[in-house]
Amino acid sequence: MPPPTMDTLSTELQDMILLHLTRYDFTQCALVNKAWCDLITPHIWRTIAFNTYAPFQKFKTPEAQAALTRNAWMVHHLSVRYSGVLELFACPVPSDDDVDTFTFQVICTNLRTLSAQQISIGEPNRPHPFFASGSLGAPQSSLVRPSTPEAPVPVPENPRITHSNLQDAILALVKCNPGLQHLAVGQAAYGEFVIIDREPLLRMLTAEHLPKLEALDLLLLGDTKPSVVKDLLEQCSEHIKRILIGCAHFQPTYDYRTPAITSDYEASDLPARNHVCLDHSALESLAVKINIKGAQEYMLLNFLQNRRSKNLRDISTGFVDYERHWVSEGIRRALDDPDLRLVLQSNLTDSQMACVMSRETLWRHIDLSHTESWGPDRFGSESAIALLRHCQQLTFLNIAHCKEGINSATFQSLLCQATLLVEFRAACNKEHAAGYDPVLLGADVGLVPWGCSKLKIFLGEIGGISRPDVTVNEMGFPIQQVLFEGTVSESHEIQRRVYHQLGAMTELEELLLGHDDRDWGFREKYWDPDVNGEYRYNDDKFQLNCLEMSLESGMGALQGLKKLRVLDVRRMAHRVGVRELAWMQEHWPCLEAVRGLIHRYYAYQPGVEEWLQEHKPKWARYYSHKQMFDGVPYYRTAVEYPRNRHHPNQKQ
Repeated sequence: MPPPTMDTLSTELQDMILLHLTRYDFTQCALVNKAWCDLITPHIWRTIAFNTYAPFQKFKTPEAQAALTRNAWMVHHLSVRYSGVLELFACPVPSDDDVDTFTFQVICTNLRTLSAQQISIGEPNRPHPFFASGSLGAPQSSLVRPSTPEAPVPVPENPRITHSNLQDAILALVKCNPGLQHLAVGQAAYGEFVIIDREPLLRMLTAEHLPKLEALDLLLLGDTKPSVVKDLLEQCSEHIKRILIGCAHFQPTYDYRTPAITSDYEASDLPARNHVCLDHSALESLAVKINIKGAQEYMLLNFLQNRRSKNLRDISTGFVDYERHWVSEGIRRALDDPDLRLVLQSNLTDSQMACVMSRETLWRHIDLSHTESWGPDRFGSESAIALLRHCQQLTFLNIAHCKEGINSATFQSLLCQATLLVEFRAACNKEHAAGYDPVLLGADVGLVPWGCSKLKIFLGEIGGISRPDVTVNEMGFPIQQVLFEGTVSESHEIQRRVYHQLGAMTELEELLLGHDDRDWGFREKYWDPDVNGEYRYNDDKFQLNCLEMSLESGMGALQGLKKLRVLDVRRMAHRVGVRELAWMQEHWPCLEAVRGLIHRYYAYQPGVEEWLQEHKPKWARYYSHKQMFDGVPYYRTAVEYPRNRHHPNQKQ
């Protein structure tokens, strides 16, 4: 019997194998022979994401446009962020009677996923020359071989899809793709707002037109009619699993300075709707964040009372005020379900929040990370006490931005008492939240065992550890603080206690001790000269008084984490060397990623890069030459910015 080959395997096995290949691998396989080309080509075209400048430029050539027209039927997943890109797939054709009126010629008719979020009018902008230089990974070949050009999709100099007809273009795509399973439309993008306010588009999102829809993500206008939202909820696909409907507080003129629209409805203003609510038995998550007083019960009550889904566990409603002074009694009864998870959205004071958590004793999921928009005084000591009383029943807890109310001792108590906790987050990757995240001090970690033995995800900063071995900061300057007093043996004793507690959580899959809350949309403001005069990213939140993550400091106590998949040590002064890498390889068989192992401006242990290149563990693909270092593109400074040259922002 001849050995099996790729083209003789079953379709299921082929898909399983091809899932592990990159786009570059696909293009190489397509060049083997015609049989392989026919097999691989649908996978090359299955997913297209035009979210940056580079891929859009590749498709501006006549050959690429002809290939796109020829192979568009193979595209299953499409993501666009620019109207100039959208014109490639929904080409505007001027009307014979009115040159300003367009119909849309759609070339993709087999889409399963359509993401049209954060759309900006026009074409992608060319990136900064520094960030565009170099190639991340192997160069990619053309998506198709040279062939006789067919009629290309025109790419006009002046975009014909504008704010006025953008939704018509999206509507045309939706109409031509009744097999859509995931649809995301409407988001804010750099001051421009793509807001869904056309009722024809909203009424297309029902089971009649999109019978297979499983996930829906919409951003609606503030004065959207409640009847439209009600119909959308009750008549959407019976296969729907996730619904997220947001509300933009902006006028249709797209002027972000215009005050939000407020709408108060009386019962007489709301048209009667007598149709039967469909059976949404697959629904898992519902989020409706529309502030329309007087219409809540009209929009949601029938949907909530008639829900037959046993999978629904997550309800987030932006209009629900947990002081409950204007939420109707019917909505309250519909939401009083111990199996439902509700996300707190109201702007409450410390005492009000404490009262809410004391009253809602059946909550299993509490996310307080949004409190950064309320100010640091919203979660205080009263809320922390109420949270400690409630935490024994929690399976999910996010206390990011709650530093004012949760000190290190409270942090430790939560880990000791929350015995059912599966996911714990105490930090968030947002720049404006820096400094508001609680920190667990190593000295507060006692001998009382942490009770969260079922924990799978831990994200938090463990600091306050004396590190006399650290003498310079991330920019190479001597440290002048007194934070690092003490001996190495005293530091290791504290660290061993922490490792012992972490190592006891044998179900842990993600250990995230570092995080990145910088806003990389404004990268250049972080450039400062280091001790050698070279311009590098300045990072004042870099963790220096943290765990070493070395075997000398007691890291061996983590050998019981056999299910660990992700280790994050970004922006940390860790000491992971060759011994530690070999130890990880031996004791963590499920490891998939180690983030922050090689830091571009903090001296890492000698031999690490050579060890990675020699052993090539599966979790180290992240660190191939010129790949991503510490979450940002890594380019050797001596090549890009030698010392005798100036950074673009440096004054001459």
